[in-house]
Amino acid sequence: MWAELRHPVILAVTIVAAPLLWMLFVASFAIHEMLVGIVASAATVVFSLFVARESKVELILKFRDLAQCWRIPFYVLSGVTEITLVLLKDLLQIAPPGSFYRVCGFDTSTHDPLRMSRTILAIAYTTAAPNCIVLKVDPTQSRMLFYQ
Repeated sequence: MWAELRHPVILAVTIVAAPLLWMLFVASFAIHEMLVGIVASAATVVFSLFVARESKVELILKFRDLAQCWRIPFYVLSGVTEITLVLLKDLLQIAPPGSFYRVCGFDTSTHDPLRMSRTILAIAYTTAAPNCIVLKVDPTQSRMLFYQ
């Protein structure tokens, strides 16, 4: 079974991370929370096993790409600050809230596994902020459309 897996490292990380993230999320060791956590973690691992076995996509992750996650807390903090300021300005009727569609250049490809992996990480890192959602990545024009 393990020989068929295309991404065994991702599955191994999921087996370890799913229960740890559940305990961090609920911050409780109550028996009912642990039982639900066991079921949720098992479902996550089964889903990851299915995806790892059936995935046709080759992904290459480099340490320097994963190391960029140090920016996520800043993105979350700046996003929360921006949303709070917009809320206060709207409540005080200082300025109407604005929403924007933005396009940025982004080096991506549908054939290069490294660029595909970086696209996935860029989407995850960008949408970690509460004020930003990636809508589309266009590999033909090397562009990313997001809503802020």
